[in-house]
Amino acid sequence: MTIAQFLAPYSQELFDRTFVIFKSQGWVKDVELDFVRKDGSVLPVSVTAAAVMSPYGEFIMSRSTVSEITERKQAETELQARQEELIGGQCCAGQSGKAQGRISGQHEP
Repeated sequence: MTIAQFLAPYSQELFDRTFVIFKSQGWVKDVELDFVRKDGSVLPVSVTAAAVMSPYGEFIMSRSTVSEITERKQAETELQARQEELIGGQCCAGQSGKAQGRISGQHEP
């Protein structure tokens, strides 16, 4: 069984690029991929792995830790939405203040 069997199709390219790096440097850390569950839903994961090499320096296998990161990804999405709300609010607040100044007869410096 390989990790590639569980990958969402769009994660395959990242996995392929990362695997080349993994084999050359012997490790990877916190590579974010999406797996597909039996029911077809997506499971976001973080993969950290170390290569096991033969005495001749040939790749034999990897020792990998796969961590489920659904809650973290949801928190990141919520944080990004809040940041966008704040930035949008600042933008609009600044514009409405300028418009208010024009209505009351005040001029911008």
